[in-house]
Order: sequence, then structure tokens, then C-alpha cells
Amino acid sequence: MRFDIVELVTASGASGSKIFDASFMFAISAVATSTGTEAGTLKFQASNDKRTGMQDTGADITNWVDIAGATVAITSGGGPYIIPKFDVSYSWIRMVYTHGSGAGIVTARMKSIGGS
Repeated sequence: MRFDIVELVTASGASGSKIFDASFMFAISAVATSTGTEAGTLKFQASNDKRTGMQDTGADITNWVDIAGATVAITSGGGPYIIPKFDVSYSWIRMVYTHGSGAGIVTARMKSIGGS
């Protein structure tokens, strides 16, 4: 059993995402913090696309679907925020931050539990 904690998204008045190979992940959760007046939405998405290339960016993974219950609204001056643990049986996972309004920094850290 392996436990990983990785910084996933940091945004300042912008949207962003990061892709992870979820082949050996069993469960994931995330905690986010915000500063300033930044507001938006933080969510996990999954894909079972077959990788067609070797791009580090994951540009060849195109079919993403929101994972039910794995979304949190970031509000101005609030936090911390949590996306509770959910089971994973997907090929790829990404967290997407969508900027809504304001300015500041949102930082999310994902914890995954999985095999080697």
C-alpha cells in the first residue's frame, strides 16, 4: 500500500488542471485553501482514454467526465475546503480549478492511496 500527497493546483485569477495516471490508485481525497478574494470551483474529473502518444502534458487524453461528489465551491475569503475520499477505478484523474471571480491563490493538495 502506498500513500502519496501531491500539490495539485495553484491558481491566481486563472483556471488550471493537472493530470495523474490513476492506474494504481484506489482512493483519493483533497484539501484546498484560498487567499484573497479568489472564488471558483475545484473538481476532479476522470478519463479511461487509451494513451496514443508519449506527451507529458496528456494532450492525447480528451474525454473527461466530472466525478459525482468530487466538487467544491471556493468562496471569497473562505476555507479550508475538502473533497472527501472517493474510490478510483479510472485510467486518468485530473483536478480542474475554474476561476469565477476575484484575485488570490487557491492551493489544493491531493492524497491518494494505492498499490505500487
